Amino acid sequence: MIGQAVITSYFTVYNLGSTIITNFHNFPQYSNICNTFIENGKEDQIKYFKGDKYISGSKEDIRVSKGARTITYCESKNIHLSLIIEDNKYNEKKYKVLKNVVDNYSKNPNDTFSNLVRAINYNTDTTFNFKELNLDNLIKTESQTIKALFNMIYKRGEFRGKSAKKVFKEGINEESEIVQLINSLAS
Repeated sequence: MIGQAVITSYFTVYNLGSTIITNFHNFPQYSNICNTFIENGKEDQIKYFKGDKYISGSKEDIRVSKGARTITYCESKNIHLSLIIEDNKYNEKKYKVLKNVVDNYSKNPNDTFSNLVRAINYNTDTTFNFKELNLDNLIKTESQTIKALFNMIYKRGEFRGKSAKKVFKEGINEESEIVQLINSLAS
């Protein structure tokens, strides 16, 4: 286990100060979470939650606790923090989409939600046949999650017809963290 002094001195080079946890380095959870990331070979992700501001007050304590839960959840489910923190800002909408996908995905071949996630998975298909896979049969939140997930990976899909073209967004390819996450679920 790496000591607190080593962690603090090693990671002070990062200065992102994301609003997910601006005051995180002053809380005991910070050391534990850093150690978990280091032990699991994910130290490159620590930069996404390292801040340098000192803010006090109970409202900030709640924000820190929520941020710590979010980071711990992402680490445990192999969701790379770059998927929810972009340009030094926490994107709660993306976090909720990815959390819903990971929490609701199952290997059951009869599960409509999971079949749609598998269809979004990067493969040789160039079309996402959502109508054929019963997107309309899902409850509204699941349907919105599927559409949001598709739009995180591919150019905005038109969900009025039967299918949507799978064309990667700029900056997304087979090696992107989001594609790797969905591939790991679907395999």
